Amino acid sequence: MSVLEKPQPATLIRDIEDGPIVWGTVIHARLTRRLLCALPEGALVAFNLAAGDRGRFIRRVGSFQTRGEQWKRAQLAGLDGGSCRVLWSEDDCHAFYERPLRSEASESA
Repeated sequence: MSVLEKPQPATLIRDIEDGPIVWGTVIHARLTRRLLCALPEGALVAFNLAAGDRGRFIRRVGSFQTRGEQWKRAQLAGLDGGSCRVLWSEDDCHAFYERPLRSEASESA
């Protein structure tokens, strides 16, 4: 490339449901069946539960053969359509658990 050629910018935003999703992609979205099926095996799906529940919920994505059952469990738990984050490592999980819930942050203010 010469100094006169302008490099093309990388694509920073893409539709996460276009799959497959690359390991490590930052995702904060509503849980849909398409999203669940596009995630690689081993990814962690994390939710902040309702303020009354005062907690967090994390589940590891299983093999593609188990996604239908995982989706049914998510629906029964009322997590379908809920806002979630995809985590990729134990460090991500620790950081997710260590940050305060919104209700805790507003109580301390």
